[in-house]
Amino acid sequence: MRGIGGAVTAGLAAWSAQAKTILHISDVHLNLTLDEMNYGFDSSPRLLESALSYARSVLHDPDLLLYTGDAVAHIDHNESVLAKTVQTGFSMVQEYFHVKNVTAILGNADFHDYEFYVTDPEKGGTNPTIGMVDAPWKQALSPSHFEAFDSRGYLWYQIEPKLVVISLNTVPYSVKHKPDTKYLDDPFNQFEWLRRTLVEVQTNGSYAYIVGHIPPIIDSYGGESQWELKYMLTYQAIVEAFPDIIKAQVRRSNLPSPS
Repeated sequence: MRGIGGAVTAGLAAWSAQAKTILHISDVHLNLTLDEMNYGFDSSPRLLESALSYARSVLHDPDLLLYTGDAVAHIDHNESVLAKTVQTGFSMVQEYFHVKNVTAILGNADFHDYEFYVTDPEKGGTNPTIGMVDAPWKQALSPSHFEAFDSRGYLWYQIEPKLVVISLNTVPYSVKHKPDTKYLDDPFNQFEWLRRTLVEVQTNGSYAYIVGHIPPIIDSYGGESQWELKYMLTYQAIVEAFPDIIKAQVRRSNLPSPS
């Protein structure tokens, strides 16, 4: 099973005096034309329904939904199919889980694979890549959160009085990102924003979870770097400066089928 692939996980997080619950859904890779539930293929709607039903039986009412991207199958799509697939997948999740706190994170497969146009977030407005698939988030996010997401793909959420969730746009850091923008030291000014946000979290005596899609690692399965080296080093330098406040870093769970 190439889609979902064990990435629907339930976990417990003690971010306040009372333990809270997190549901993590990633790499659904939904193919709307499939009906079977076969190993080695992308997810059919039936398979996603089955996974969501099981997840709800384990964790009926999570406090936080980490939805970390790659909703779309591993096949070529036009823009309308991309938008419909992202919308359908998220709507199915919402039918099973009515969660107040949900992250908006996009993966490399949510567009034309790894193609993400970098724009200047200071100018505002909708990023053309994000705009292709942003419809589900307009209702799920507050107006201010949606505006931030729509222009740059990253934002932060105050989940509890002393806990912030920081969601990153990791696609521009990928070694496979198109068009080639590795000449940029800080795509979307995200590193500057991340450092500033962590300083604010620290000043307020709070803690942070950092979530995204593509992890800044060497892939254990294929032995390939997931980020451009300079971005990996910049990110590492930032997070190493805040060891006491960063309580978790969450990325996709994605293991290719052995074939």
